[in-house]
Amino acid sequence: MRKLEILIVEDTPKHLEDVKTEVARLKEKGQEINVAYATNYTTARELIASREFDGIVSDVFIPESEGKVSSPETIQRCKEVLPSRYFEEPRNYDLFWRGVEIDYKRNPTPYEQGAMQEFFQYNAIEKWTNGEAQAPLGTLVAEDAKAKRVPLVFCSATYHHGHKAQPVCTYAITNQIPFIDSGSGYFEDKDRKNWEKALQNVIDNCKTD
Repeated sequence: MRKLEILIVEDTPKHLEDVKTEVARLKEKGQEINVAYATNYTTARELIASREFDGIVSDVFIPESEGKVSSPETIQRCKEVLPSRYFEEPRNYDLFWRGVEIDYKRNPTPYEQGAMQEFFQYNAIEKWTNGEAQAPLGTLVAEDAKAKRVPLVFCSATYHHGHKAQPVCTYAITNQIPFIDSGSGYFEDKDRKNWEKALQNVIDNCKTD
C-alpha cells in the first residue's frame, strides 16, 4: 500500500513545530504518510499545481508570500469566494425576526447577523490591503484543492479572531469543508491547534484513486 501524500499549510512557527511533532507521532504508530509543508499561499498553490496530494490540512489566515502584503488581485479573489453579504451594508432581516417563513439559506441566524455587522465595520478589505491584518487565504487553498478534487480540512483557532473568522466559517459550511477549531472563548486556546484531529480527519477522507 502506497504512502499517503499530505500537504500542510501553516505559517506560525509554533503551530508548525506542533504539527511536525504530531506527524512524527503518527509515523511512529505506523501511519504511512509523506508530508509537504507550505508557509504561505504562493508556495501552497505551486505545490498543489505541481504535485498530486491525497489530502490537505490548511490554516485559515496565511500570508500570500513571506514578508509581503497580499496583492490587490489576491485579496479580490479571496473576497469573491467568501459570502458576499459580509461585504455589503448590513440590513434588517425583519422577516427573520418576526419568525415568518424563515429561509435559513437566505436569512442569517441572529448570531450571524451580529457577525455581519461587526465584520462590515471592521473594514476587512482595507486592512487586508494595507497589511494591517492577514486575509483568510486558506479559502484560496481550498479552492485550489477543490479544482483538483483533493479533500481539505481547515485547522485553526478562530475564536481569538472573533467575528473576523465568521465569513470563513460560513464558507466552510457552504462548501462542506471540515473545520477543526480549538477553542471555546475569545482568547482561549489561541496558542494551540488540534492537529491530531485534523490529521486524522484528512487521512480518513483521503483521495484514494
